[in-house]
Amino acid sequence: MRKIICRDECELDHCSADVFKAVADVGTYKDWWGGKVFVKVIERKEGYIGSKIEVKSNGGKFFCEIADFIPDRHVIVNYYKGVVRGKGIWIIDCEPDNKCRLHYNIDLMPHGFIPRLLSNFMNYSSMHSRTMDTLFTNLEKYLAMDRE
Repeated sequence: MRKIICRDECELDHCSADVFKAVADVGTYKDWWGGKVFVKVIERKEGYIGSKIEVKSNGGKFFCEIADFIPDRHVIVNYYKGVVRGKGIWIIDCEPDNKCRLHYNIDLMPHGFIPRLLSNFMNYSSMHSRTMDTLFTNLEKYLAMDRE
């Protein structure tokens, strides 16, 4: 059984406060997640911590919860149920000219007989990175929209 460890990143032409709001507030996910990833908000908390989502992708179904954050810096995600278990973290690095670099790091273990077995043959990390490319592109479009 192989762990799923990835670090994906992108540069965004937006300030860290706007990026933080998008990744911390699970209520926005439906607006910028997409493609082959389906997200359902289970619980949306005003202070972000404890917000929960259900995610379905071609890798299966899993559940995540916002566990902690530092405003405009990072958001910690707990994968607590489903085909993977472990942690993820959104890291926001400020750059000059009101831009930022967004990283998403995961450290997950496949959970269940089939996911554990398949992890020996399939590169889940590579699959995750391809999905993140789409999410980052969608996030850039979402942040560029005039939502007022």
